[in-house]
Amino acid sequence: MTNGSCRVRTLAGLSAVLFLLVACGPSDDNEEVVSIVSGRVEEGRRLSEEACAVCHAIKGDYAVTPATGAPSFTIIADNPTYTELGLTVFLNSHHDRMPNYVLSAQDQADVIAYIHSLRPPKVEAN
Repeated sequence: MTNGSCRVRTLAGLSAVLFLLVACGPSDDNEEVVSIVSGRVEEGRRLSEEACAVCHAIKGDYAVTPATGAPSFTIIADNPTYTELGLTVFLNSHHDRMPNYVLSAQDQADVIAYIHSLRPPKVEAN
């Protein structure tokens, strides 16, 4: 991929994120921004198996994927900074150690929904 095409991809990704920020806007009660595209967990699992499992452990209790050292989806899901918006920005940014997949907004929402489905259930305080 040439530098010019990387710049175009980065600008397209930033435009998508800006659109989400403007369309959804922050909430007054500090809740996570909700995407205008609903993610489908099972479709996200399927996409993850096809594209992401080459480098990431997409299920199970691994901290990193033994073959590549990439963080597992479980570790990504456990990280509170990886909100829907945070993962959307990540998926639309260039990474030196990751293939530059170009995912549609629906595919991104599906993968993010799958990753978030791996989060442990919240324990309510009494």
